[in-house]
Amino acid sequence: MTFLLEAGLAFEIFGLQIKWYGIIIATGVLVAVLVACYNAKQKKYSNDFPYEILLWCFPLAIVGARIYYIIFSGQSYTFVEAISIWNGGMAIYGGIIGGLIGLILFAIIRNQNLLKVTDLVAPSLVIAQSIGRWGNFANQEVFGKVVQDPNLQWFPFSVYIDRLGEWHYATFFYESMICLGIFVVLMFVFKKTQKFGIVTSLYLILYGTERYFLEGMRQESEILFIGSSNVPVSQVVSILFVIAGIFLLIAIVWMERKQVQNKINKLMLNKANLTLQSQNIIIEDKENLIQEDYLNNPRNKINEIDNDNKIAKIDKKEE
Repeated sequence: MTFLLEAGLAFEIFGLQIKWYGIIIATGVLVAVLVACYNAKQKKYSNDFPYEILLWCFPLAIVGARIYYIIFSGQSYTFVEAISIWNGGMAIYGGIIGGLIGLILFAIIRNQNLLKVTDLVAPSLVIAQSIGRWGNFANQEVFGKVVQDPNLQWFPFSVYIDRLGEWHYATFFYESMICLGIFVVLMFVFKKTQKFGIVTSLYLILYGTERYFLEGMRQESEILFIGSSNVPVSQVVSILFVIAGIFLLIAIVWMERKQVQNKINKLMLNKANLTLQSQNIIIEDKENLIQEDYLNNPRNKINEIDNDNKIAKIDKKEE
């Protein structure tokens, strides 16, 4: 079994070719929106919240993915070729960068916490990536190095590339399954945590790590390099993702500890104030008791009467 999809073509409608790549990408977007709606409902966000995010980030994500690919592909494109995204040639990192610009604009204009928005998007993004990798299978792209051992020439360990007549590592499949695993982790954390940024940081760390290693397994012709160098741009971006995720996680933990310490200090201050107030009350109570005891003591009353009589006699003598 070679698992071929001839020219990536699904079917035709009145001469219009509908390709599997487009169908699969559209499916990924649909599933991503459904996941975002579910997560928004779990957090009691507005029902329109996921759709607003989609309108802001999706167009910029498509543009970013295409521009990124064109910049680092080392090829020249006509305008028509540049906008023919249904033929493939989009880079996920460019899509993430473009989508992030859209999310930043949305957060600023709508006065939203950016990490709240990215936390909602992250699980949807990674499940869309998992599904979208099958579009690479349909186009027979984003595959790994040649598999020489006949015992390993079977899908999904490897995939047969028709135009090359060779079996290659099915790196698209590996990434699809890893992204599915990351999705499960992010969904679990999203449900459990109330802290903004945790889900985002985990996405950056986990996806950046897996992409770095899988990029090293790809066929050289399927890798985008920085200029004329031999440095894969995706590995550089992956490292930046992991670093950003680690710093974000550290910042969240530091802020959490700072908030906890501030609460402890506030509680200690309140306790000290209460103790001081209690001591003042005790002193006042003691003074009141002494005064009441003095007034209620018959001997003290007799003494006061005697003192009053003595004062009266003195006054009469003076007269």
